[in-house]
Amino acid sequence: MTTERRSVEASSFGHETVGMTASVTPFDRPARLRRAASIFGLFLLGALLTLPVPGLHLVAPPVFLIAGFVFARRRLRQELQIQGIAGPCPACGAPQQLPAPSPPTFPATLPCPGCGEFLKLDELR
Repeated sequence: MTTERRSVEASSFGHETVGMTASVTPFDRPARLRRAASIFGLFLLGALLTLPVPGLHLVAPPVFLIAGFVFARRRLRQELQIQGIAGPCPACGAPQQLPAPSPPTFPATLPCPGCGEFLKLDELR
C-alpha cells in the first residue's frame, strides 16, 4: 500500500483556518475486501474455538460472529487511513506533528500538543 500526501483544512474556534498536510493510506475495493475478510476470519476462528467449551458455547460464538460482522463492515467502509498530520496550528501558529486520530478518518478532532486547543481537521476536496 502506498502512502499519499493530502491537503487538510485545520480550524480552531475563533482563529483563521490554515492548511496542513496529512499522510494517508488509501484503500481500493480489493484491499478493503481483504481487510474485512481477515478481521471476520479472526472472529470466526474465535467463534469456532469457543464452540466446544462448555458454558461458553451458548454465548461466545454468537458474540464473536456479531462482532465479526460489525468490524468487517467498518473495515469495508473505510476508504483511507490517516498516518499523521503536519503543519502550523491555527491557534498558536507553531508547527506541529499530530498523531493519527481515532478513528483514523476525516473529519477528525485533535488537541494541539503545543497550546491544547482543539483542532477540527477536514480533507480538502
